[in-house]
Amino acid sequence: MDTQQIIAHRVTLLAAFTAAVMLCRVIYILYFAPLREVPGPFLARFTRAWQYFHLRNRGDAPAILIGLHQKHGIHDTDPGVGSQG
Repeated sequence: MDTQQIIAHRVTLLAAFTAAVMLCRVIYILYFAPLREVPGPFLARFTRAWQYFHLRNRGDAPAILIGLHQKHGIHDTDPGVGSQG
């Protein structure tokens, strides 16, 4: 094999490994994660990109988060719950 084939093979292996890890993460989050029962937007389970989109492009991320808490309630799994007097 020449150098280009070796590099192409390694890139393919890296891509396959990355895809497998991401698939395992999605399966874990959907079926086994302790917070799987907490309601909220579906894509928010996997990434915080939606928050970035609302903050960067619209500037309404705080309003969106407040609306989600009003819709779904505050859960014991939220950081800081119980620490406020």
